[in-house]
Amino acid sequence: MKKSIGLLVLLLFCCILVMPVSAQDLEIINPSLEWTPGIPGNPPLVVASYDYGDVVLGESRTATFRLNSIASSEVSVYLIWLTDTAPYNHPDPYAGTDASGDWDSNCLESFCFNPATYFVPPVVMPPADYRLVDVTFTPLDLGEQSVYLYIRSNDTYPPPGSVAYIRLVGTGINAHSSPEFPSMLLPVTMIIGFLGAVLLIQRTREH
Repeated sequence: MKKSIGLLVLLLFCCILVMPVSAQDLEIINPSLEWTPGIPGNPPLVVASYDYGDVVLGESRTATFRLNSIASSEVSVYLIWLTDTAPYNHPDPYAGTDASGDWDSNCLESFCFNPATYFVPPVVMPPADYRLVDVTFTPLDLGEQSVYLYIRSNDTYPPPGSVAYIRLVGTGINAHSSPEFPSMLLPVTMIIGFLGAVLLIQRTREH
């Protein structure tokens, strides 16, 4: 009896060893992101951030996020939105497509998807496949502005996990026009030259 139980335990242990181990399915890079646990939930959420830096009002800067399928099987991306809050709670404002694939809006505040490159989820990516998501920051106001890029997939383990948020931050600034180097120094140079000439004339007369 004890021998049978021992064989059964050994058999179960061997079965556990040969079972496939789940791994990360989705990778989000380019630009590189540092993921940190940030929001408790079910499942737990992880958060990354990307800073567009200072952008002059009226100008734009685009970040391209690359979603890589790095599993040995297909990866599904269900939703890609821009949202004001994390975690996302309907009916908070958002931009992107709804469950039917129809656009709600391609912009949220100063941040916009590029409709020409936005892939409409849900999408299934085979191994080694990827998708690109362009998000453009065009500041509407001065100062820091931010939204969240919300991504829902069947990724097993974070980062990014099945629910992930990337905080997008940008700062709107005014354009500062400064005079060109020669124009700025020209009056000073003329004054110094004039004073030098006057001193030279006075010294010449004294001698």
